[in-house]
Amino acid sequence: RFERLSIEDGLSSVSVMEILQDSRGFMWFGTEDGLNKYDGDTFTVYRNDPENPHSLRDNYILSMYEDRSGVLWIATMNGWLEKFDRRNDSFTHHSFTPYAPFVSQMYEDRSGILWIATGSGLYQLDPVTEQPIAVADQEVLSIYEDRAGKLWFGTRSGVLLRHDRGSAEFHPFEVGYGVRSIHEDETGAL
Repeated sequence: RFERLSIEDGLSSVSVMEILQDSRGFMWFGTEDGLNKYDGDTFTVYRNDPENPHSLRDNYILSMYEDRSGVLWIATMNGWLEKFDRRNDSFTHHSFTPYAPFVSQMYEDRSGILWIATGSGLYQLDPVTEQPIAVADQEVLSIYEDRAGKLWFGTRSGVLLRHDRGSAEFHPFEVGYGVRSIHEDETGAL
C-alpha cells in the first residue's frame, strides 16, 4: 500500500533527501528543513533551536544511518554529524567541517566500525572518542561490504577501492566513471 505524506500531514518540507525505517519501526525523513520522525500517525519534527544546545545544528539533512546498537546518526549539509539520543530527544554534535564539506554516506561494517564517506575523503569513527580518523583522501560516493567481508568504496573520480579487513591498504581499480552504487550478484561478482 502506498500512502502519500505531505506538509499538510506534518512533514517539514516537500524536499526529502533521505528516508530510513529504524529498528523500532519509525520512519525518518531527512529534509531541507529538519529531521522528521513518523510513527504511522503523526510527525515529530527536529530542527535547530538556537536556544537549545542539544538540538540539531543544521536543518538540511543529507544522510541517516542506524547502527547495530540502535543509534541514529544524522549527517547535515553544513558538515555536522549528529548522534541522536532517543531517551532525551537530543543530539550530540560532531563537526566534520574541518575535515570535509559534507557527509554523503555512512556504513557500519561487520566488525562494528562506522565508515563515513565525505566530499573530501573516507573516515572511520573512533568508537571511544567518536572522532573521525582519515583513511582515504578521495571523494567516496558509495560503500559496500561483500560476502567475503571485503569493503568496497566507489569514488567520484571513477576508482573502485577495495579494503581487506585487517589491512590499512586500499587496492584501486579504475572503472572510468563515478561509482554511485555497488551491488553483488548471486555468483559474488560486483
